[in-house]
Amino acid sequence: MEMILTNVTTIEKEIKMNLIRSLAISSFNCLISVLICTQTEAKLYKAFIFDANVSKDEYIFENIIDPDYKYTFPLELERYYKKDKRRLLNILCKKILTSSNSDNQLHQQRSSTTSRYLPSQYLFTSSLRDELAIFDFTSV
Repeated sequence: MEMILTNVTTIEKEIKMNLIRSLAISSFNCLISVLICTQTEAKLYKAFIFDANVSKDEYIFENIIDPDYKYTFPLELERYYKKDKRRLLNILCKKILTSSNSDNQLHQQRSSTTSRYLPSQYLFTSSLRDELAIFDFTSV
């Protein structure tokens, strides 16, 4: 690879490296498609897709991802810190108040066979909304 790119400028070298990387990505996608359509054993997926042969200097992800580029990803938790925490505290306070009314009511709640759920309109505006969206409640 380095022999091909010895007598070229840095811009041409970068363009050619991007083209070679695009070719590697396309061939990797083709390999994955063929494996998905033809194979069912997990060891074949591991061998062809995820194993890099260091002794032969065969690396998979170095051909697909640019190792010199610095990737920056935003933190997923930042949006949770920006949310209004009063709604979550309101839900917790309601739970504490209802559970501390009397021991008799607590005993009745524990002995009842039906589950009690918080209505979904309260959860939709709370901080639990994103976590609830990942579950599929349509299946039995």
